[in-house]
Amino acid sequence: MNSQSIALQCNTNALGIQKLTNRELEVLELISYGFSTKEIGEKLYLAQATIETHRYNLFSKFDCKNMAQLVRMGFEIGFLSLSR
Repeated sequence: MNSQSIALQCNTNALGIQKLTNRELEVLELISYGFSTKEIGEKLYLAQATIETHRYNLFSKFDCKNMAQLVRMGFEIGFLSLSR
């Protein structure tokens, strides 16, 4: 599967993807490192339900169906990078 087919699966057109909140970006980054909802909540001092809401919002904004798609699009669009 190439990046064009991924882009077609995750609709990046005018869905507000450029409007991710700082918290959504934090959650996306922690998801990309493999942290669970519980672990993310502990790191950010937030309830698990709050993290679930952020995850739901990310799925909605990226129009993705699973975590792998979400992380892949985060890298492809430029919200995530391998350099630190």
